[in-house]
Amino acid sequence: MYRVILVDDEPIILSGIKFLIDWTAQNCEIVGTARNGQQALELIDKAAPDIVICDIRMPVKSGIELLEEANERENAPVFIMLTNYQDFDLARQTLRLRAVDYLVKTQLDPAAGESSLHMAEPECDEGGRL
Repeated sequence: MYRVILVDDEPIILSGIKFLIDWTAQNCEIVGTARNGQQALELIDKAAPDIVICDIRMPVKSGIELLEEANERENAPVFIMLTNYQDFDLARQTLRLRAVDYLVKTQLDPAAGESSLHMAEPECDEGGRL
């Protein structure tokens, strides 16, 4: 199973994402959640996730800063980025940093989440994580 961490500063979003997707059916398990980029970085080091689903704008350390720092680690996880904003520059920046997808929270539904997970799987497998 793919190990997943959810990162968002809004508790209702974290809860919503947990129940949005049938994780087991997607061959995934949630191994932790974090409320800011710094907590997430510590959790990445501790839990060694395959996939991180992460908000872009958060306190302490942004999702983009988290993505940059996580990419410097051996066996870096695959990132799927979330935002409240339809901002092409943010999307382009996250994709340049090797995020596999960029989702707008207001448009997030089970099909979009599952599609993003399917995009992440080959990246996880290619990196030798499984």
